[in-house]
Amino acid sequence: MLDYRRFFWPKIDKYEKLLCINRQRKLGTFMDVSWDDYKSAFAVAESGSLSQAAKHLRLAHSTVLRHIDRLEETLGTKLFFRHQRGYQLTEAGQVFLKEFPHIQHHFKRLENQLHNASNELSGNIVITTVPTYAMRLHSTIKSLRKAHPRLRVTMHATDEVIPLENGTVHVAIRPGSKPKNSDVIVKPIRAMELKIYAHESIASKGLPKTIDDLHRFDWVTPTGFKRNIVIFKTILPHIPLEREVYQSNHFSDMAHAISEGMGIGVMGKEVADELPHLIETPFQVPNQIDHLWFVYHRDLRNSNKVEALYEHLLKNLI
Repeated sequence: MLDYRRFFWPKIDKYEKLLCINRQRKLGTFMDVSWDDYKSAFAVAESGSLSQAAKHLRLAHSTVLRHIDRLEETLGTKLFFRHQRGYQLTEAGQVFLKEFPHIQHHFKRLENQLHNASNELSGNIVITTVPTYAMRLHSTIKSLRKAHPRLRVTMHATDEVIPLENGTVHVAIRPGSKPKNSDVIVKPIRAMELKIYAHESIASKGLPKTIDDLHRFDWVTPTGFKRNIVIFKTILPHIPLEREVYQSNHFSDMAHAISEGMGIGVMGKEVADELPHLIETPFQVPNQIDHLWFVYHRDLRNSNKVEALYEHLLKNLI
């Protein structure tokens, strides 16, 4: 066996040799540290509180303290200054707080890759999407589980974009423009038409026929970044603020408000088709298409679970 030290050892200065020897002495002990010790120390580093960390980890205070003491003893360095007001990070502790999430990420990737090596579809698949679409995925999930009964599904229904890089979510189903992150794989699911609708009770009093009529009616409108969607950027400048009688940060809530006759508003055609007493207004903004995307991290490109979910989505949603 080739001994690389024969070639490189003479070129390392005395100080570096001492460091190498010291690392070799500590390596066995370092690798023997329990993973729970690291997790407990990280929880305390994040919260600055032993009690908060214990609550988060669902462990006793004494257990968390024992984990920290053992880790510091093994590493031969202090991660925390103990104070009555909590735990303050030492310089080493600050390095630990910064670097440990990267280590967690790599272990999560390893876990996913090992699980993907199995041909049997079992375990949990975590999905995130906006609340509007979460309810519309039930038939797909039912179909998926019928085909693979050992598979479990966790849904995070939120308007917030959960990063796929940290491994806590496997698949994101996102409406809107196509994600451009180079670390993810993006596949199309379907295109959805956006239209303006009103309850039939409003229609009896007349409906907008041109963009100049919009200011005469009450509207249900979105809040926040959703106002930057093309169709809203087109119509909102023509609607006085006092006519935006109901605003919401959820499209599902907006759709039900429109169906209750609270005002005219925008929704996907497939959503409107499922709600009673809605009609399209004479005025429409043409060619308003919203796309639905299936997004997952490239580390899961060989995942049988991800592929199975995509196939069932195409079968049930198109």
